Amino acid sequence: MDIICAYFDTQGFSVDGTFLPREICLLNDSATINLMVDQIYSKPTDKEKIQIEYLTNKFHGLELVPKASVKEDYAKTLIKLFYEFSRDGRKYYMACKSKESENYLTELHIPVLNILQVYGATHKTINRDQKPCTFHNRDDNYLKCSLNIVQDMKIFIDNMDIGRIEHD
Repeated sequence: MDIICAYFDTQGFSVDGTFLPREICLLNDSATINLMVDQIYSKPTDKEKIQIEYLTNKFHGLELVPKASVKEDYAKTLIKLFYEFSRDGRKYYMACKSKESENYLTELHIPVLNILQVYGATHKTINRDQKPCTFHNRDDNYLKCSLNIVQDMKIFIDNMDIGRIEHD
């Protein structure tokens, strides 16, 4: 039976030992939600500033302080509602492919299936080389974009047919 009801990804920064999601994307069979998230954070250390600059310029192209965004509490409520809307008696896992995404969903008490850990689905193996959404500061195809990642995860699962696991 199908066990995956939706897909989730987040891109962001670590400041003061805490992961700060900046982009969050959710996808199911009938809807997609892509959000920029704003939150209060402490002033980054010099080492963190270097990491933030690297992530912004080379990894995901997101700014530490977004131009337009929703508060994290609102994003968390929306994620929970999206999960409740997506799941049913057979489909109850939200799929992700990063430890940050897995931890975020676990904190929200959402059952999660990390397809990186379970099936080895890395960015390299599932990436379809798409341009990132408009949240990113450039349209370089190599930038990690949560919208592209959830779409790529769904295609990976559909092609591998690993979203269907029979239970006794």
